[in-house]
Amino acid sequence: MESEKQGFRLFAGKPKPSPANLAPTSNPECPTSKTTLKERGDESADEDDGVTFSDLGLSHWTDTTCRELGMRRPTPVQRRCIPRILAGDDVLGIAQTGSGKTAAFALPILQRLAEGPYGVFALVLTPTRELACQIADQFRALGSSMRVRCTLIVEG
Repeated sequence: MESEKQGFRLFAGKPKPSPANLAPTSNPECPTSKTTLKERGDESADEDDGVTFSDLGLSHWTDTTCRELGMRRPTPVQRRCIPRILAGDDVLGIAQTGSGKTAAFALPILQRLAEGPYGVFALVLTPTRELACQIADQFRALGSSMRVRCTLIVEG
């Protein structure tokens, strides 16, 4: 019983990841199609490769909407997550605050809604009220051209 308690750690002793590039790796312990994106520092030219949101498999309207919001090119986490999400894979993207993680999962959801809005919905759960508000604002901004309905529900 003592060894079971020692196996669980509430707070990891590892340092937070640096803003290095991310690289996809498969998780052999998980039988699903989940992919974990871990940091990798060997692709310094990744920022200026000229990839657009349309190149990632998203519709042209995403390029237009993202440009209107000041997002010129996909960030590294978006370049690695969006194609896999569109392919139907489960993805765990780990990156620093401000790296574009919300758009990395919001744009594929909005893409599905644009293709066929009937019967498609998404539920995004967050640990804090502030994060829930930020994500709802991002969905509204990114989905502004398609009149998406976004409802924010928070406790207390």
